[in-house]
Order: sequence, then structure tokens, then C-alpha cells
Amino acid sequence: MSSLEEPLGLGDLPKLSINRLERFSSPSAYRRTTSDDRNTNKYSSSCNGNSQINFHGNSHLWQTQCRNANASCDGVELRDLPRKVLRDLPRFVKIVEVGPRDGLQNEKNNVPTSVKIQLIHKLVAAGLSVVEATSFVSPKWVPQLADAKDVLSGIPQVPNVRFPVLTPNLRGFEAAVAAGAKEIAVFASASESFSKSNLNCTIEESLVRYRDVIAAAKKHGLRIRGYVSCVIACPVEGTIHPSKVAYVAKELYNMGCSEISLGDTIGVGNVVPMLEAVMSFVPVDKIAVHFHDTYGQALANILVSLQMGISVVDSSVSGLGGCPYAKGATGNVATEDVVMSSLEEPLGLGDGSTQLTFNRNYRLWHLRYAQLADAKDVLKGILHLPHVRFPVLTPNVMGFEAAIAAGATEIAIFASASESFSKSNINCTIEESLVRYRDVTTAAKRHGLRIRGYVSCVIGCPVEGAIHPSKVAYVAKELYNMGCSEISLGDTNGVGTPGSVVPMLEAVMPFIPVDKIAVHFHDTYGQALANVLVSLQMGISIVDSSVSGLGGCPYAKGASGNVASEDVVYMLHGMGVNTNVDLSSLIEAGDYISKHLERPLGSKTATALRKLSNSAPEDHVSYPK
Repeated sequence: MSSLEEPLGLGDLPKLSINRLERFSSPSAYRRTTSDDRNTNKYSSSCNGNSQINFHGNSHLWQTQCRNANASCDGVELRDLPRKVLRDLPRFVKIVEVGPRDGLQNEKNNVPTSVKIQLIHKLVAAGLSVVEATSFVSPKWVPQLADAKDVLSGIPQVPNVRFPVLTPNLRGFEAAVAAGAKEIAVFASASESFSKSNLNCTIEESLVRYRDVIAAAKKHGLRIRGYVSCVIACPVEGTIHPSKVAYVAKELYNMGCSEISLGDTIGVGNVVPMLEAVMSFVPVDKIAVHFHDTYGQALANILVSLQMGISVVDSSVSGLGGCPYAKGATGNVATEDVVMSSLEEPLGLGDGSTQLTFNRNYRLWHLRYAQLADAKDVLKGILHLPHVRFPVLTPNVMGFEAAIAAGATEIAIFASASESFSKSNINCTIEESLVRYRDVTTAAKRHGLRIRGYVSCVIGCPVEGAIHPSKVAYVAKELYNMGCSEISLGDTNGVGTPGSVVPMLEAVMPFIPVDKIAVHFHDTYGQALANVLVSLQMGISIVDSSVSGLGGCPYAKGASGNVASEDVVYMLHGMGVNTNVDLSSLIEAGDYISKHLERPLGSKTATALRKLSNSAPEDHVSYPK
């Protein structure tokens, strides 16, 4: 399997519609504007249609086809919406750290035994109660774990901390018991091809093997964990039907496994249909999820899993991992990112905001920035297409007049919810900026121009720290009442998590109709896609993003770029949500600008597909639609 020459081909990837999540999270009825409700809090109810995306693949590319499907929904009062998306999340989530085994097994360079032991020490010191220590597998197949006995014997037994070890057969089990193992794990696959390449046996043969291992473990009074790999797709077979996953999971559970970990080995998954199938046979509190982050979808998938009742999550410190039998698959989701996602309060670190938006609204900074000093020439050089908007940022009346002279038909204004950030970025207080923008919006309305409003630092500020949601709501309301047709809420330094995004949106929604709100997440801490997902579940339908993750801010030290447009579109298409964006063309655009800037691709989706295409030149790479 590790010598495969052909990249992944996945056909008919499982489709996840937002509607399928209704019973697990928030309703799908969104608050929309009436003909004239700008100054009221009474908004009408309606519902978006959604389109389902079918993935069709051969061994070289993925193709998508879209068919529209109208959705119906019942109205829901806006006051009932707050925290519905987080209401049913478990209050405690157990994190199973798999870095020392799953993370290190694929490292090319030898990792000394002492380093492995010290790593486990540090993980335990961080508070992790389950750390998968090693695997008693043949050194011929996994030489990196040839020191399994020494690693296990070198770990001091800590009260209330478990150190499971992988045992692929009876011989491995006996070696583990001799080394002092108190808990073991067995590893099966939902893919026949992957089972043969990884375990050298069929699925049924592996189950027979594990019955012997589990029977022996129960005689010794050992706890047993079961893994199922390729629960969404296989690098050889393509899509794996949820029923196959349910069958293997059920067999392992019935044998005596106390916990079943479901692994998206190649990181392509949308997880709801698979979890629905497994939950019919395995209690939800006995299920764990194990996501690789190849396409940047892992945190969003974890959020959905938690909303479905899962409370055990596998992860790997520093995102270590990969699979020698899955070409192009990257590591596991990083433990640090999973823990960050659980925080309800922002860290209040760096911030930044320069972006392009994925719905083809291309934003240009004004002359203030040397990199965009050619704003006039760029705007004139854009091919004006029907139904395509090109808003430009105009920070003051002078900038507005220059934009009008250049032919702008839509403008944007930029305020901050942070007093300190406003002074450093706009050179004025919040109130002074609002006075300035009243003049700009008045002039824009006289010219019949559409106006977009940005609010930065909606979660945290690099100077002030956490920003209270009421401050965000105030600035957003002021911009909306001036005449902005859309308000984009920016987590400028990327510190937001679902737990902090929800109260911010709750504060804004009483003053602005939900269909006039956009979200704008930087991905500094890897939380952006999860934050996009929770925003969608609260009714938001406009997402700002930047091709290849371009962005950052000179006023926010350490802030990374915006969430990559490619990753957002990949996630939404996999959920059956229409964007009218061709993913193939989007990836080509990201590849073009990244080459020009001489920087790596900033999209995990584009990077993964490039690897699957053997890093071929641009004209030889096949991208999904």
C-alpha cells in the first residue's frame, strides 16, 4: 500500500446537509429582514434552500456535481436561538493523546527512547489522563516503535492515568503483558483493501484474530480499546459505506472493547451519516472520534461529533502522525487546537485583518498600504462581470472620492470594537471613526452605492485582551443604522472558539438581521472552520475568507492569515451547502498567487490535493470542481 503510485480517488463521498444536524444542534430557520426593518427587532422567518454535492472520483481527481434541494423549516424566535448550538455539548470531554504511538510511528528519523518517555511525562503533566504509549508490533513493519518494551517500562505508573498500547495479534499481546501493560488496543479497518495492505488480512480474518486477543485480555483483566480505520473513505476503495463501519464497530464492541475509536484515516470526512450508523449498535458514551486534519476539517468534525453526543476525542500533540499506508494523509488533529477550541474565553493575543471574501467580493486596501498603492489601477483593470461585486475599502471621504473616480460601485468601511485597536489602526477613537463613516456612508448613498461594514476585534484585541460582546453589538448596530447593507464581524487575531463566537453573535443578532451578518475568522489558532460551522448553525450565511489563506495584520503581532477560501468551500460542499464557487478554479487561483508571492499554499485542502497529484506542475494537476 505504501508504494501506491496513484493518488486517492473517492466516489460519492457521504453528503452532510445542515438539515441533518437539526436534531443535534440548532434549528435551520433563520431570521431574515423584512422590506423595512432596519430600526426594529422584529424579523421575519424564512429558510434557505440547500444544494447537495455529489463527489465523483476516479484515481486521479474528484469531481463535484450539484443539484438543488429545497429545504423547509418552521419558524423559531430569535430569542430562542442563543446557545442552542452549544446547549447539548458535553460538559466534559476526555482527550485520548495518541501522539507517542500514532504520532511517532510514521517518523522517518529515529526518535530515542528517552525522548519518547520524556514526551509522555510532559503530556501527563499537562493533565492528559489517557496517553497511548506505544505499539507491540513487528519492528520489521514499524521500526520506529521497536523499543515498545523499554518505553512502557520507563513510564512511571501515575494514579488515574492510563497508558494503552496497540497489540495487533496474540504475539504482540503477550509481549505487552510481559512488559507490564494494563490496557491494550486492537485495530481493525472498515475497508477491505486497507485491511489487506495494513494488517495483511481480510476484515473477517482480522476480527477472528482480535477475538483471540480480546479473550486473552479479558482473562488478564485488562481494559480493551478498539480502533476502526477508514471510517469515511479509503485511499484505495474510495468512499466507505457507513454500514461497513457500523458492522466492524459492532463486532469489536460485542467482543468486549470498552471504547470504539472511529478514525478518518485520510482526513476527508463529513461524519454525521457514519456516526448515525454506528450509534445504532454502540452506545454513544462508548464511542470516540479520531480525525486526521488533511483537509483542515478536523475541528469542525469534532464540533459536530460533540453535538451528536460524543465525549471522547483522540488527538496528537503538535499534530503528529500520518499513515504509511495512506498516501498524502497528514497528521492527527493537534491536541493543542482541540483544547483551544474548548475555551469559552479568548486569549486576547494578536490580531489582524486583510482579506478577500469567498463569495467573489474582492476587497482592496486603500492607498495607505504600499502593497495596495495601485488600488486605482487594480480596480480599473478588473473585468466587471454581471452579478459579481467588487467592494473597495474607503477609510474616509478622501478615499471614497478616489474610489468613485476609479469607478467603484460598492464600498466598505472599517471600524473596531476595540478602542486601542481603533487608535492604532485607524488613528482615531471608536466614536471618531463612526463620525467619519457617517460622512462616507452619506456620500455613498447619494451615489447609490452599496456599503459593507467591517467590525474588527470582535473576540479579542492584541492590546486590550478580551472584548465584551456588548461593544461589538454597539459598533455593528451603529454601522447598520448608518446604512451598511451587510456587517462583517472579524475575529482579527484569530483567538475565537465556538464558545466565544456564540455569545458574540447572540449580542449582535438582536440589533441586526441574521441575513445581514457575515463572519470573518482568522485562523491563527486553527479554530476558523469550527467557528464558521457554529456560525452557520446560528443562521449566518455569509462567510469571508481569503484564497490560500492570505492575510495578517501589521497591528497584530503573531496573527496569521484569514481562513483559506479553499478549505471553507471544501467543507461547505461536503455538507451539501451551495456556494456557487468552483473549487477547482479557486485552487488554481490560490496556486497562482502563492507562486507569485513565493510562499507555500495556505490551504490544507489545496496542499492535500497537490500531494495526491504528486506535486505535478500546475498544468498537470487535476483539481476537484
